[in-house]
Amino acid sequence: MPKAAFNHMFPAGRTLSSLKVLDLSRTGSYRDSPPCVEAAQVAMIAASCPALQKLKLQGVTPWGFDSSCLSQLLPRVTQVEGLGWWVRPAP
Repeated sequence: MPKAAFNHMFPAGRTLSSLKVLDLSRTGSYRDSPPCVEAAQVAMIAASCPALQKLKLQGVTPWGFDSSCLSQLLPRVTQVEGLGWWVRPAP
């Protein structure tokens, strides 16, 4: 998914109030599409998805992804997976 798609899916002011699970998973190789999720995209997801409980980022983050940006997610998010480890954001 290109980074520009995030501007369409999660524009400022748009709320996806019923979205509880978001699965962003790569199906092809890194040559087919570069990693698309960085801190700015996590912020867009956090701002648009107040009911989000589970986030999967399988193969869509760059190597060395700084997971500290996940603290932007609301405490309702109890599971983030796909980063090579499980992260449970602090309440």
